[in-house]
Amino acid sequence: MHTQRQQIKTPDQTGFTLIELLIVIAIVSVLAAISLPLYTSYVNRAKFAEVISATQPFKLAAEIAVQVEGAELTDLDAGSYTIPNAIDANNAYGDHLGSLDMLDGRITAVARDILDANEAPVTYILEMQLDLNNNINWQVDENSTCLEENLC
Repeated sequence: MHTQRQQIKTPDQTGFTLIELLIVIAIVSVLAAISLPLYTSYVNRAKFAEVISATQPFKLAAEIAVQVEGAELTDLDAGSYTIPNAIDANNAYGDHLGSLDMLDGRITAVARDILDANEAPVTYILEMQLDLNNNINWQVDENSTCLEENLC
């Protein structure tokens, strides 16, 4: 006895089902919701790095004035000793530096175009501090708005 097997024809599946597509869309949406704010934060911090690096010549000149020339903190102003002159918004130092000044050993940098254009400019204020051994430390002032925005 010879038995015949019945072959059941199944339709060929082409494409994806609606459920599969909805699952993929949901996964991509969740990933985008997590990654876009992080990306924006990294971009803003990269822009603000320009402002932080612009303070280096002021810091170095102030440290030399204190260590080598014996200057007092209250004598450390922009344009004195070898400290550079203040930089204003018209200076083409960089795209994100609005102004940079030093007064009494305190560096104040104002950033522009870091956050939304409608928001207030971000400030970065550094204070020079001397310990008992005349070691120099730079502290970010608590009034710096870069602390609130998690940029410095």
